[in-house]
Amino acid sequence: MRRKLISVNNGHDLAETIEIDHPTATTFGRRVREKVKRVVTQTILDRWFARHGIDERQWRAGDRLRATIYRAGLEPRVTINLLAQRGCPDPRLLMPAGEAQSQARTEMRRALAILPRRLAGLAVAVCSDQETPGGYLAREGMKGREAETVGRDRLRLALDLLADLYGM
Repeated sequence: MRRKLISVNNGHDLAETIEIDHPTATTFGRRVREKVKRVVTQTILDRWFARHGIDERQWRAGDRLRATIYRAGLEPRVTINLLAQRGCPDPRLLMPAGEAQSQARTEMRRALAILPRRLAGLAVAVCSDQETPGGYLAREGMKGREAETVGRDRLRLALDLLADLYGM
């Protein structure tokens, strides 16, 4: 498999071109090769907006929540926290590193306080943790098509409430 990064969507996103070799499929005696573009910088909200699952107002509200969580320093961790394994709490949950981070945490708490608990967890999971609404509700106990349908409706409701709060 060969990979190559290219620019898509007017240079805003990065995509990698992957050439996939299908060892079992053949055409006229030759192995089938397929080139696929996969966008690597796109978020779940970007995909929902591109597929018309949410409107622009909802997308802007979700993106603002994602940016607030990022500024607050509470985005998902990619690396392991060695201090937490020694019994120390996660340092990100203690005192904010600066005034801007403290202000972002206050804004995030204010935004999540207007949402009911079910919607707040879903909004954070989708906007910040890059989890699908159906995947989040499947983790909470719902299964299959019901999780996807209810997750989509709850996400739209949460984003509408956030957009009202932000005045969009």
